[in-house]
Amino acid sequence: MSNAAAGWLLPNHNFGLARQLEDGVRAFLLDTHKFHDAAQPDVQAWLCHGKCELGRLPLRDGLAIFNTFLNDHPDEVLVLLFEDGVPPQEVATLFVETGLQKHVFTGDPADGWPTLADLVEGGGRLIVTAESKGPPPAWHHRFWDLGWDTPYSFKGLDQLAADSGAGDSCRHNRGTTSGSLFLLNHWVANSLGLPDPEGAITANSHGFLLDRAQRCVARWDHMTNIVAVDFHDVGDVIGVVDALNGVPSAP
Repeated sequence: MSNAAAGWLLPNHNFGLARQLEDGVRAFLLDTHKFHDAAQPDVQAWLCHGKCELGRLPLRDGLAIFNTFLNDHPDEVLVLLFEDGVPPQEVATLFVETGLQKHVFTGDPADGWPTLADLVEGGGRLIVTAESKGPPPAWHHRFWDLGWDTPYSFKGLDQLAADSGAGDSCRHNRGTTSGSLFLLNHWVANSLGLPDPEGAITANSHGFLLDRAQRCVARWDHMTNIVAVDFHDVGDVIGVVDALNGVPSAP
């Protein structure tokens, strides 16, 4: 949600949620925070990255964007992963208020994931996970109980490309490797630890991203279920995901 088009400082993307959805992004890492804004005293739950003073969007407004998209695109499935600074029950209230609740996947992942076609045909096209809190509500899953991720603090392309030893960029970071979901974190920061749009040109290029993704697939013998990047419109992120899925890219 941190994006330059909306005026955020030190943004992670050039464009916001609606544009990302339009461009084909289907999984979102979202940071929720409690924050008091004197100009909007009725809003307590926000989407922010790091400090809300750098940029913020009411969580209600962000959820409404996803609800509109799912209403308008009945064949699409989305995944949300919250870095959850807002309690699940407050999030659930906003899901109801925005209408998003009707799209939530309510099945039990322990029973095995349905196919995408099953989700489309049977409802539940929004899978909701979080870093810290699990149920209740039952559909609010703790991601690390379902899967694992790679490290995410890479200061430079050489660290992102590292393929052996303690610095292997495909190594385990959080969660259970016996789970069914694998999150590939793929972005670089500059020397100050800030989002690096110049680094994204190489990091998100077809060859660089595909090479790392395929290496991590081989490392774990598991498909990358989520490929997370900064600056989604830079490089060929969607093309790489198509290649990983073995489907032709859209013209």
